[in-house]
Amino acid sequence: MRFTHKIMSMPLLAAMAFVVIYGISYFQANRNAELADRIELKAFPAVRLSHQFETLTLQIQHQFQTSIVLQDADMLLEADELCTRQESLQDSLRRLLPEHAVLLLETNVAFKSYYELARALTLQLIASELDEEQFPKVEEMNRRYENLNNLQLELASRLEGGMNVAFLDARGSRASSQVHMRLAIVFCLGMLVMITIGLISSVLRPLRRITAVTESIAHGKLDAVFDYQSNDELGRLADSVRRMQQALIADISERERVEAALRASEERYRGIFEHATAGIIRSSPEGKVITANLALVKMLGYDSDDQARSAVTDIGAQVYRDPEERKQVMSALSKNGQFAGEFVFRRRDNSDFFVEMSLWAERGEDGSVKAIEGIVTDISDRKATELALKNAMSDLERSYALLEKTNEELSNANLEIRLTQAQLVQSEKMASMGRFVAGMSHEFNNPISAVQSSSMNIRSCVAKLESSISGLPDSEHTKNINRLLSLLLQSEKIVTEGSNRVARIVAKMKSFVKLDEAERQLFDVNNNIEDTLAVFEQERKQDIEIVKELGEVPRILCYPAKLNQMFMQLLSNANQAVTANGRIRIRTFTQSTNVVVEICDNGVGIPQDKLARIFDPGYTTWGVGVGVGLGLSIVHQIVQEHNGGIQVESVVNEGTIFRVTLPTE
Repeated sequence: MRFTHKIMSMPLLAAMAFVVIYGISYFQANRNAELADRIELKAFPAVRLSHQFETLTLQIQHQFQTSIVLQDADMLLEADELCTRQESLQDSLRRLLPEHAVLLLETNVAFKSYYELARALTLQLIASELDEEQFPKVEEMNRRYENLNNLQLELASRLEGGMNVAFLDARGSRASSQVHMRLAIVFCLGMLVMITIGLISSVLRPLRRITAVTESIAHGKLDAVFDYQSNDELGRLADSVRRMQQALIADISERERVEAALRASEERYRGIFEHATAGIIRSSPEGKVITANLALVKMLGYDSDDQARSAVTDIGAQVYRDPEERKQVMSALSKNGQFAGEFVFRRRDNSDFFVEMSLWAERGEDGSVKAIEGIVTDISDRKATELALKNAMSDLERSYALLEKTNEELSNANLEIRLTQAQLVQSEKMASMGRFVAGMSHEFNNPISAVQSSSMNIRSCVAKLESSISGLPDSEHTKNINRLLSLLLQSEKIVTEGSNRVARIVAKMKSFVKLDEAERQLFDVNNNIEDTLAVFEQERKQDIEIVKELGEVPRILCYPAKLNQMFMQLLSNANQAVTANGRIRIRTFTQSTNVVVEICDNGVGIPQDKLARIFDPGYTTWGVGVGVGLGLSIVHQIVQEHNGGIQVESVVNEGTIFRVTLPTE
């Protein structure tokens, strides 16, 4: 490679490194933009439409229930409008998510099936009272609604999974871009430094060797050995020196020819100096420019070398933006002889630009610095690129932070929707049970009254018969009549006890529902437990023992129906936890100013690592398909509404204790 090519290759290598870094950064920026568009234009709208879809379904169900309660068929027009909006949302989801077309079609079919049955049943309930013939339709409507709800949950789960995958891709792309950029920068800078050092060494080494030989010849040492061989400009210079050396030895008369060749060689070196693309400078220790090539003169904003030499008399004050940096450079050169670094220079018009310098000191015989030589490269474009990359990374990090915050808000909103949905479902169950109990009590009261009235008539007739035969003489016939009357009284007693028991069961079921008690009232917790056990009896496993230890406790200000709902949920959990021949113990007592209710079981227990999360919405210890994980969350909410507290103790395979504390004031 020629000497000129070596000098010109250095800025070319730097430009190639910048192109590589810029290409990698441009590719990563495009990929990050694609991922951001994917999240913004598809993932977020899909999740938002899914949430609106679930909300409209709940509103339609609530509209049907409200129209039944108010006996207002006109409210179905609002339900029809909500249905139209629901179909519009489904069309939007199908256009946005063609990959989920099958699931969306199933959801649409389930919604239409539920809506048609629910609307028809609502019209029937408005027109007539609820009777036993309509119970199968109500169950079918509830089953279709649960199927629709499951499909909506599956769709929401898939959309949230897709959004999480998009976020993971974005984070992975970000990490990958950072690694690629760092590797590219390190690799390019390393290769650039190594190649630059190699080129500079390949240039300086022969120059120093040539300088040493020429100085020897200048001092009269014509026998100095010079063995440099090359085909470039320095090689030709070396050949000229050798020829000069040989000519001086052969004939002193050849001196003029040798001097002419030396001047020609110096002119060639001067051409390299003037036409180099990097700035080359030679200055005095005091800061005066001795000489500078055209590249450096233009870099500083001057027109010629003479103008620069006459104008710049103090490099530290006139060229460096911070004069103290010039002092640090001189200190390093005095100590080490060489120095390299990046600085901010100031042009003639006082504008700033970044430079990279490689300097070395020329020392005198006494070791002091006589002059400073060096190469100066303008790196303003590289610095601007680095700053732009840094700003782009900062913007990207802020965007990621905003996306994570939005994702957290969407997750919280989803949990609130699921909890509200569970509460609405529970309220609907209680309302359905209330309507069922009201109809059942109405149907049972008449036959119970008839049985009780007939029982009273039997007792009256038996008393009259006994009075009538009391005056008859004793005989076998009168004895048979007395035995039959005694048997009739025993049968009447059994009938009376049975009818009273049925009446008590109906009363307890009505007391358990308490739909008309929306305000707080003073109530005995033991009565709540008795009412709940009467309803729980149908759910209890056959071989499970119920142990009641109900102490004397004061009445508390509460919502009786909500307490019944809470006790029913805790008893259901205990019933599910115990196995064959299990036991559930219910205990009440007073502690300070609180009423404490303990529900204990000897079931499978709860692992310690799951106890801290059992009251979280959506969390369940029973596994997939057993429950939705909202029962204990609703229990916790009911306890908070009563300003109480709930604690849980559990040992695996030994049992669980739920302890509810309710204030008496």
